[in-house]
Formats: sequence, C-alpha cells, structure tokens
Amino acid sequence: MSGSHVSLPKLTAFLLKDGWSDRSGKKRLSFGSEPFQASDSELAFRVFEKRISPIEGPIKLVVRIAPDGQANEQDIHTAVEILAALAKTTVPKIAAKISGIDFDTLCGIYPRSQITLARAHEIVSELRNLLTQTANAEEDPEPFLPDPKANSITEEVLFGHTFAGSFGFRVECPVVEQGQILIGQPSVKPMERRVLERLATGFLKTEESEAAQDLAPLRDSYQTAFNANVCDAILRLAAVSDDGPLIISFGWSSMFPEKPELQQSPLRFELTARKVSLIKETSEALKAMIQPPPTVFTGSVVALSSDVPPLQMSLIAHRKITVQVHGGDYTDLKMQVEVSDADYRTAFDAHGAGKFVELRGVPKQRGKHWRIEGYSDFRIL
Repeated sequence: MSGSHVSLPKLTAFLLKDGWSDRSGKKRLSFGSEPFQASDSELAFRVFEKRISPIEGPIKLVVRIAPDGQANEQDIHTAVEILAALAKTTVPKIAAKISGIDFDTLCGIYPRSQITLARAHEIVSELRNLLTQTANAEEDPEPFLPDPKANSITEEVLFGHTFAGSFGFRVECPVVEQGQILIGQPSVKPMERRVLERLATGFLKTEESEAAQDLAPLRDSYQTAFNANVCDAILRLAAVSDDGPLIISFGWSSMFPEKPELQQSPLRFELTARKVSLIKETSEALKAMIQPPPTVFTGSVVALSSDVPPLQMSLIAHRKITVQVHGGDYTDLKMQVEVSDADYRTAFDAHGAGKFVELRGVPKQRGKHWRIEGYSDFRIL
C-alpha cells in the first residue's frame, strides 16, 4: 500500500508545519453519509483540520488509534492520498516528503518511575515555559527580559514516548526542508533547532563554569546560551524533581549539521545541586546587569489571589498577593507580587493575623498599577 510506510508522528509533524490544526479525543466516530455508520464504542483518534480555498468548510483528516496505541494504517493511507490530491502530486512523492521529516529531540528523565497526575501536569507546563523562554532569548538575546512575550514554538513540537523504568519526557522538534535555497546561500536552521542548540550550549557552559569554579563562562554566554529567563525556567523544571537530579539529553536530526561544540556524543547533562546553584547565581547576575538594586518593602497584605484553591498546593498555579506599602518612597501604594506556594501560605497567615510583612524586590509601574519583580526574603514581621 503506497503511503503505508508513513508513521503517525511524521504525518503529524508534516501537517502541523503545513498549517493544519490538531484535534485529539475519544468518542463514537461516524463514517460516511449513505448509509450512516458509527463505531460500536468510543475510539481514540486524531483529527487534523485546515481550511483551503475555495473549498467550503475545513478539510478533516481522521486517524483512529487502536487500544495498543497503533494508528490505523488505512486512515494514514487515506490522509496521504488526500494530501497528494491537494498538492496535485502523486501519493509516492507526498509519502516520501512526509517520511523525509526528521526530528531534533530533547529528553528528560526524573528518578521516579511514577508520579502524580498533578506533578505530570506541572512538568509539561514548565517544559512549555522553558521552550518559550528559550525562543524569546533566541529572538532577543538580552541578559534578562522583564516582560517576556508569548510565542508559538510549542504549537509545532511533539510530545514523544516516555521511558520504561523512570518518568521522563521526550520533546520532538520536526526538522523540515526550508524550501528552495538560493545558490551560494546557506540553509537557515529552523527556530526549533536553534532553541535546542541554545539550551545544549547553556548546559555545556554550566559544566565549564563548574569545572573552572567560575561563573563567567555561563554568565558571559547569555547571547548564545542561557539568559536569566531561561535560567529561571530550568530551575522551575528541575524543582519538580524532589527525589534526585533531572537528567537532560539531546539528539540531532541529520538534516542540519549541529554546532561544532555540540558534536560530542552523548550530549547528556545531570542537573546536580551544584549545577542548579550555578544556574541560580547566573540568573541573579544577569538580572543585576539591567535592574536597579532591590528595595526593601514593609507593609500589610491586603489581597490574595490564586487560579487554584489555596489548599491544593500540589498543582501548578499563579499565586499573587497585594501589599500596601508602609513607609519609604512608596508609602500607601498597593503593589502586586507573584509569590511561591510557601510564601503564599506565609502571606495568608500574615493577612489573617493582621501582621506586617517584609520583602525585597524591584518596583515596576505599568499605567496606574505597581508590582514588585524579582522578590526575595519574604517574611512576617
């Protein structure tokens, strides 16, 4: 069967790169219109949709997933036939193009073989944040971005198979040809490759700083490796592991040569306590390059907000408090600060007891509103 050698991961990567949206789910699927047929039970499936002019409504490609996780080969073949018709080419040619897709990979392994669903959700959220912050650093290589923007890099990367014997993640970044390359012009590496190379370079620089017992190699390489935002994202991802260090490894597609310094094999890093400490110090040093020294604030907690209930501290959340400042240049101003779970509990206790709190941070104004960034040393007076 032509097109049967196309795998679902490569079909998915091809479709996402081509502007199709991915819908996954589980329900009773209907097939055809005359006569009407429906599946006897709920089926797992993938649905890819795209609007193509002048066709009315979105075109949908449906791939059923068997209980053992295998994709239905006939559905894949049908999808390839439809893509060939849309591209006005042959099935073998479009199948070859899809199969030619390769992947760069980022893998992480946590020591535990099982984790809670809440913890798994936290890992995926922090992983998305890491890729987002690294893409921002690639586009704007400053030491620290106080107001990092959102970007779409996580919409095209895939979450691959995890590993037996321990919990982990595998991020697959599709690498596809960038179309016609002008003669004499080098091919441009896709953003996904550049993001993973930036991360791998940062981990190499971390090892260099550790060996030299000097922060300079990591701190001074922010233009090609970690800026403060990426450092913070790594710290948050590493903090999810409370039973030993996170192990990170990289793999490269053969479609583009990796940077010379990344050609060592295997490219594997263990986030030991010392490396985590170096990354934290680097974050602080990079922020200090563009931020004024922190201010000490004293005041009362007048409001608390959280996007999950305060007692459910195992869930990832954004927890904010508002402090009405007492004394100093900012007296009587109400300032918002996003805090950790532990400091949220402390603020909750201070608010209930009517006690003042103290913290250090950098005041920032946006319109009529104030916030405190880079806070530390939060405590009840």
